[in-house]
Amino acid sequence: VETQATHPGSSQSQSLSQGGQDTLGGQLRATQDVLQFTATQATAAPKNAYNWLTQSSLDTFADYSVPLGTETQSSLLFTTDTSKKAAKARRLKPVGPGFGSDRLSAGRDQVDGGAAEDLQQSEILRLKRRFLKDQDVTRSYHARRQIRMQRMREERLKEQRAKRGNLVTLYRQYRTGDLPDIQIKYSYIIAPLQALAQRDSMLARLLFSSLFRGIFEEIENVKTEREAEELTEQISRFLNTALSNSEKYFPPFVSSLQEICYHHPRKLSPDASVIQQTGLVSLQQPIGIVLLEEQLVQKAGVEEPRSKRARTTSSPMSAETATWIELARLYKSLGDFDVLRGIFSGKVGTQTVTYEALEAEARGDYKKAVELYNQAMQCTDWPDAPPLSVEEDLWDDSRLQCYDHLTQWKNLYEVSTVNIDEVSPPNLDKMWDDTYFQEHYLPFMFRSKLKLLLEGEMDQSLLDFVDSAMQKPDRKALLESRYCEELAMLYLYQDDYGRAKYYVGSCTEAFLQEWSGMDSLMTTSRAAKLQSLQKLTEMQEFLQIISDDRNFETPGSVSRLLEKWSSRYPDNRMDPISVWDDIIANRCLYLDKLNDKFEQMTAKGIVDVDMDGEPFSHRAQREQFLLRLVLADSAREQANFPVALKHLKNTLKDFTEDEPLRLKWTHCYARLHQRKASLLTGTDKLNNVLTTFEQLDKFSGCRVFAEDLAVAKQHHTLTSLSYEIVAHALIQEGGSILTGLKDARRAQLLTAAGVSHDSSVQQTVSSLLQKGHACLQKAVKLASDEEQARQDDSLDKSGIVDAYMAMVGFCDKILRHQENEDDETELSSIPALPAAVVSNLLQALRHDSADARQRFPRLLQLVELYPDTMDIFIQKVSHVPSWLCIAWIGQMVALLDKPEAVAVHGILARIAHEYPQALVYPLKISSENFEFEDSATGKKNQEAVVRLKKSLSVIYTLVDKLIGGLEQLSHPDQLFKDWGDDTDLKRLLKVDPKKRTKNDKVNIKRLYEEMYSSLLDFRTASVDQSMSSLFGSQSSGLESQSVGFGPFRRRFAQQFAKECEKMFGKEGSRILDMKEKDFQVQKGSLQRKMGEFYKGAFPREKANCYAPGLLKDYCPWLSEFNPLDYDRELEIPGQYSGKVKPLVQYHAKIAGFDQRVKVMGSLRKPKRITIRGDDERDHPFLVKGGEDLRQDQRIQQLFDIMNDILTLDPACSQRQLRLRTYGVIPMTSRVGLIEWMQNTTPQGGFLENAMTTREHDVFLNQRVPLSDYASYVSRLSGMGKNESFGKVYGTLYQKASRTDVTMAFRQVQSKVTWDIMRRGYLQMSSCPEAFLTLRTHFATTHATLCIAQYILGIGDRHLGNFMIDLESGGMIGIDFGHAFGSATQHLPVPELMPFRLTRQMLNLLLPLKESGLLQSTMVHVLRALRSSPDILLNTMDVFIKEPHLDWKNFAAKQMDKGMVGEDDDLDDISWYPREKIKFAGRKLQGVNPTHITKAELQLGHKNCPWFKSFCHVALGDRGKDLRAQKPAEGLSVEDQVACLIDQATDPNILGRTWQGWQSFM
Repeated sequence: VETQATHPGSSQSQSLSQGGQDTLGGQLRATQDVLQFTATQATAAPKNAYNWLTQSSLDTFADYSVPLGTETQSSLLFTTDTSKKAAKARRLKPVGPGFGSDRLSAGRDQVDGGAAEDLQQSEILRLKRRFLKDQDVTRSYHARRQIRMQRMREERLKEQRAKRGNLVTLYRQYRTGDLPDIQIKYSYIIAPLQALAQRDSMLARLLFSSLFRGIFEEIENVKTEREAEELTEQISRFLNTALSNSEKYFPPFVSSLQEICYHHPRKLSPDASVIQQTGLVSLQQPIGIVLLEEQLVQKAGVEEPRSKRARTTSSPMSAETATWIELARLYKSLGDFDVLRGIFSGKVGTQTVTYEALEAEARGDYKKAVELYNQAMQCTDWPDAPPLSVEEDLWDDSRLQCYDHLTQWKNLYEVSTVNIDEVSPPNLDKMWDDTYFQEHYLPFMFRSKLKLLLEGEMDQSLLDFVDSAMQKPDRKALLESRYCEELAMLYLYQDDYGRAKYYVGSCTEAFLQEWSGMDSLMTTSRAAKLQSLQKLTEMQEFLQIISDDRNFETPGSVSRLLEKWSSRYPDNRMDPISVWDDIIANRCLYLDKLNDKFEQMTAKGIVDVDMDGEPFSHRAQREQFLLRLVLADSAREQANFPVALKHLKNTLKDFTEDEPLRLKWTHCYARLHQRKASLLTGTDKLNNVLTTFEQLDKFSGCRVFAEDLAVAKQHHTLTSLSYEIVAHALIQEGGSILTGLKDARRAQLLTAAGVSHDSSVQQTVSSLLQKGHACLQKAVKLASDEEQARQDDSLDKSGIVDAYMAMVGFCDKILRHQENEDDETELSSIPALPAAVVSNLLQALRHDSADARQRFPRLLQLVELYPDTMDIFIQKVSHVPSWLCIAWIGQMVALLDKPEAVAVHGILARIAHEYPQALVYPLKISSENFEFEDSATGKKNQEAVVRLKKSLSVIYTLVDKLIGGLEQLSHPDQLFKDWGDDTDLKRLLKVDPKKRTKNDKVNIKRLYEEMYSSLLDFRTASVDQSMSSLFGSQSSGLESQSVGFGPFRRRFAQQFAKECEKMFGKEGSRILDMKEKDFQVQKGSLQRKMGEFYKGAFPREKANCYAPGLLKDYCPWLSEFNPLDYDRELEIPGQYSGKVKPLVQYHAKIAGFDQRVKVMGSLRKPKRITIRGDDERDHPFLVKGGEDLRQDQRIQQLFDIMNDILTLDPACSQRQLRLRTYGVIPMTSRVGLIEWMQNTTPQGGFLENAMTTREHDVFLNQRVPLSDYASYVSRLSGMGKNESFGKVYGTLYQKASRTDVTMAFRQVQSKVTWDIMRRGYLQMSSCPEAFLTLRTHFATTHATLCIAQYILGIGDRHLGNFMIDLESGGMIGIDFGHAFGSATQHLPVPELMPFRLTRQMLNLLLPLKESGLLQSTMVHVLRALRSSPDILLNTMDVFIKEPHLDWKNFAAKQMDKGMVGEDDDLDDISWYPREKIKFAGRKLQGVNPTHITKAELQLGHKNCPWFKSFCHVALGDRGKDLRAQKPAEGLSVEDQVACLIDQATDPNILGRTWQGWQSFM
């Protein structure tokens, strides 16, 4: 059997191969004495192969070929001589003479005979020929056909091989045999790379950059120091010249040179202006940004003291300022105003007006921004130093862009030509006198003049300018390369459709070329480039239609085009107004051109009417009117009110007789002013809204309402909103706001309210709300009637939901005001507000309203607060699909033992029937703590719970076994510790043994017996009860199914059962007479032995921490699980999101469990297991035992709500700000599952992987920073090592001064390299652009996470509680055991920082650090969350209804210390969660963060001797800390974020933090 394919080669090798075969003869071959492997082979290129390097058919690399044999013996021991067999098979006997001459003879029948026989034989032969003739012809035909088809197949294969050969030149072919190829030369690798580089620009960039850097780094090794410096200086000048003199700005070339400079910033440093210009024009801003930032980092020096930096002269500062401004221009071109805000808020010494103008630009207030820029440009008398020229250039550029956003084309034309020519009108040909004019002014001049032409201006200056430029080749080349789109539009405007088509084609080619040069990581640039596609596409579609007269014989083609355009608009939020204006203006021009074409066809006798008999000219005008209204709506969404007002004003006089169109205009006008009013305060708000009443009142009896119910609902909703805005403005600011109104406006307000001049403010407000409510009642009535009349697809679901939710928002706002203010005087005139909220919200929920789904927890609150709404809730919710309430199962189940539980009985019963596995876990965990009232209602609720469990009984048994198996994965020593630390047991043991009652002893004994039977009694453990029974919780009512002890638990029980009995007595009898202190000593001693037992029994191997790594050692039932053994399938938990209808039949079911178990290194040793699904996928989960995961689950739910809020906020949605969430499935109060996130790593491990070997030794082995930190804490506090952490750190707060702590902390920081985290992100990055992308994603995700965690009071944010996504660089928060301020209130060393923002994180964000993207993102997120506090607070209500175990323990601790409020009802545990939610509400109201910290400290540490020191450090120093200079309440979002960052980065706080938090990292 041959093992290698033969290759064409020399005869010498062939003879050698044949000789070898003849010699072996098929026998065993022991050794080889000839060449027995194929060395490097070069396949000769096919004839006429095209060479990429020489651009010819001549193969210049033929000399690299090595002629070798076609057949080579392999090194196999056995072979078969096939050549001899083939020769034997071919040996045939020779044929005799005359063979084939008598093809049709008779053969054996032919004999000698007479004439009769001859005749007979002749007849036989004749008949045979007759019958065989046709068969012979057929046979020959098919044979020839097969031969012909075979030849065609061969020719086709030959042609295909030739094509492939012409497409690819195979320069080298390397063997794949037994021995390595030993003849590879460098040229063999370089030649194919050169060929690829000629075809792939990105590969050429990487190749050139790599080769250049490799050679550049060798300069120091081959040159003297002086020669190396001179050569480096020459290279630096060359690179700067190459970049500055570029004309085409080819993206791969620009990025390759800038990447070279990025890797050697100290030696190769082009001018900042050159970097900015080349990066901007070539659309390679990311590489330019990282290069400029690296220059700033290298210049400034990361660890340079502030005092040294202050002594620098003014000239280097000016150079640094210039670099900052060029960096700002690059960020501004990407629309990243978040970074701009950081640059101009203190990084550079610019004028104040620059920061104010950029702030206005970031808000979208371009009108204010352009006023500030004009003011700055005209100012000549500056109080301080005059502005730099680069700053003035920034003003000029920004002013041009602002006018572009405002679509003020005349102003844009003026400012783009004012510096070109002093005369008026300017001579546009002077634009060619200076390249600066061409780069900065020409684009805006061209755009503004073209827009003015499209708007109807009769000015030929632009046409003359283009005509003259086209006469000169260099100017023509520039226009055609950069302005082909504008040229196409200009020629289209002149009806020169041929040239327009040519330039549209050029645009398409240019787009494809530029797109191919854009890295996939340049998302912003790519998105900006894609925005031009719609304009090009529609231009092509128009030119295709207009060029063929047959399209105008009937209106069908044009109508289809207009319908296509009407369904295709840019995005209201994501696409800038410039893109919108381009598309709308172009469409208006196209409509005019189409109308002209129809008029020409009409002159030829073809009537331009559509199917309804309407002339096309009327339709064109109506389409243009509607297009401008759409543009106005888009401008309103982006808060670009001047543009919206401009288009509304331009369309005001159109269609004055067309009532439906006038109504559309009025609604657009009302929405605009209502949106504008939401951003204003005081009299400005009232003035804006009052203008809408006059316009809306004109259509009070409009006939359109009867014809179009959607328009009628919208009209009533808008009218109600105007009333609501005015009423709540009066409620918030009182009668003082009326004094600022002019008499006409005040009279208009009173007329709208329908009250007299002497009416009080309360009467006015009440009247306004009544009128608004009446309008909404009309809208709701129309929606209800429409629902009853139509049940098909024609139902206007969007309009119906809007009407219902408008009523919900209106009524709920009044209710919340009454609940918070306890003032019903001015709002009590509207009846049945709670019933209206419940009824309308459930009506909207029927239509799958996302807003209604979010507000569902509010309904549960209302049912509790207003019992008369119970019947309405039960009746309405029965018509709501059950899956829409699945997201709130936890909230509903928590009510089952409350008086208002009747409301949810029905919906939970339906969920139990339709989606049983969505309900089983929440019901099981909640039923542990049910306490039913001894009343008729309590019994009814208890019966309902029993019915639910019976309906789930078919799956409950299997679920119980699963839970029992997962509980076996918990470490027994941790469960033993939890038993000893249980609040109930501690409370019983605190009583003096002599004073303990009989009942106390019974409870102590019961708790011990439950622990012993579940952990240690392996002989009689027939039932493995839920671990929740260890802690005094009530039984679930259904007995847990036994899964038995696994070897791991059994071995533990065998080791410690007798010892436990010896220490605590049989059945815990000795505990009854123990004091609490003695019990803790005995328990601690036994617990230490348990820990030592694990270390000896299970060595730490394969990353498992002193525990077995196989599932069978923990639970044989899980290991041997087979779904075929049961009559029910068990779904993999966590598949019910509540956002989409569950398709249970497609849910993944448990098919088995992987045998491998990974044990984590944290305190409780959680285990990662893998569930194998029937979907042929592995589903990894983390099993956490001994913890109540309901808090983690609820926090993930709150994160989901926050994500919904961020999605609806324009600023956050544009930046794609989101929190990454994961599934949490609590099963009992002591075990649950957490979704395992792939491709993530803890932040601590990430930093360790980025460390060098020396850093590993210092940080991990010697533990220098940690030991130094502990040393100075001990030194400054004066406490010994044996003292408790609480006492040591408390004394540190008392004794150590701010200066001492800061200096000591800085010294510890200096022991850790400053850029470990930065290096880690660089290692993840394949290129500089990738580093920028990863770092940006880190900044946005961490900022979002910080604000979310601050609102929810999440603490204990050490390095193990953050995960880093290794694909995106984003931050993910995990382990929320300390939430709602418990880390500040209950930890012995309180956490005073609101979130983690330490040195390694800040240095990753250099050169801006916390200012810029991080701070701005925090502002956007906090502003969005503060705008929707009610939804978050509604969701938190479940903590009140069902406090989990940890909160009960915290409440007990707080009660024991006597730190409770005066109004708290100590008999009701809900006082504790109410207190926590109140803090979250205060954060959303703008309270100073330090005062929140002080309040939490007071609840947990008020009786400590160092309480005042805690508060003093948290509040800060008024002379040094920003947070101390701000008021206690009423902070703006910006001030609140500034205070948070100040508190999080204060070294006086970080230097006193518990050492395990590692604040120095």
